[in-house]
Amino acid sequence: MANQKGGGASQGFGGVVGDYSYDANGLTGTWESRGSNNKPGCWEMTELDSLDNTVWAMTCGHYGGNQFIWKGSLSGDDFKMVSHKLLTRYTMVGFTKGAGHRLIVNTEAGKVYYTDNDGANWLSPTGIGQDIQSVIIDRVNSNKIYATNGQTVYVSTNEGQSFSPIKDFGSISIARLYSIRYGNQPGAGNVYLNRNGSFYKFNGSNDFNLQGSFTWCNNDKVSIGGDTRALYVACNRNWYRSTNEGVSWSTKSPTGYYYNEVNGLMNHGHHLGVHPGDPNIVIGGYATPVLSKDGLNSTIYHYSGWGHYQGGAGSVALQDQYTREMFHPDFQGSQFFYDKNGQVVSLRSFDGGVFKSYKE
Repeated sequence: MANQKGGGASQGFGGVVGDYSYDANGLTGTWESRGSNNKPGCWEMTELDSLDNTVWAMTCGHYGGNQFIWKGSLSGDDFKMVSHKLLTRYTMVGFTKGAGHRLIVNTEAGKVYYTDNDGANWLSPTGIGQDIQSVIIDRVNSNKIYATNGQTVYVSTNEGQSFSPIKDFGSISIARLYSIRYGNQPGAGNVYLNRNGSFYKFNGSNDFNLQGSFTWCNNDKVSIGGDTRALYVACNRNWYRSTNEGVSWSTKSPTGYYYNEVNGLMNHGHHLGVHPGDPNIVIGGYATPVLSKDGLNSTIYHYSGWGHYQGGAGSVALQDQYTREMFHPDFQGSQFFYDKNGQVVSLRSFDGGVFKSYKE
């Protein structure tokens, strides 16, 4: 957002921008544009390096638009673009490497790239094809990287520079990999794989063992979260929960607020948020932020600011301020992380930017 250099704090980061002109009687001082070159913007997911609070935030490319990745911190007013524009959606994983960071992206078109210099150069790993559906990091076990094209699962032991196959299922399926992220979570480092509703667990050497299955939603909008206490799969607003690592699944029916979430099911966006300390706490929602504290048996809504976006808020200037800086719905992703001080923080990507909360 446009922000006075050295001035007051903003209500979020990224997402809102533009070059504004002021007359001689207007605001004074030195001004810089912050965020992307669209208004109000649209953000899809974030990635946080818990060692130093580095944040990567990815735009979502609404309505066929280009996507970009921005890099900054939890303080929020220091973001810069680190990716060239790509005419496709992509996901990303990032981590500390030496004195800097490595960011790995997987495009919706199936290509994988990595950068060690904030996007100045992008390299392609060897050993995998150009049709990859999912890439994850096992941060507990030496940053091993796993990738799959829906048929073959690959592993990298050099942080994504090269891959080798570890399992071939013999046929293509819609697939998503998942690793339990933090060392204090039960099952930390466990790697799981969902293939069209069949749920597998990596045996640690060279095979994925079938755990169980659930009714497949026939859609590639899939997200996995949780740990061995409770695992969740959200597939195109079909929700499943398992307390035995995927051997059996119960169907959940969380609801949201406004749009088709009132009588239908809560939208998980592109990324499902499960609290790493208490897997009964799950966040999602599309029109408004939604919270469940009991494993999706019930949901809590926050919608007090929704009318500012949809119903107007007085003057054009005030409407613009509310839309950009206070509340803009259409949440694309809701995620939990630990920050560098070990505190749980949620980051919600939405059409107006990214909000952070230590209280959710």
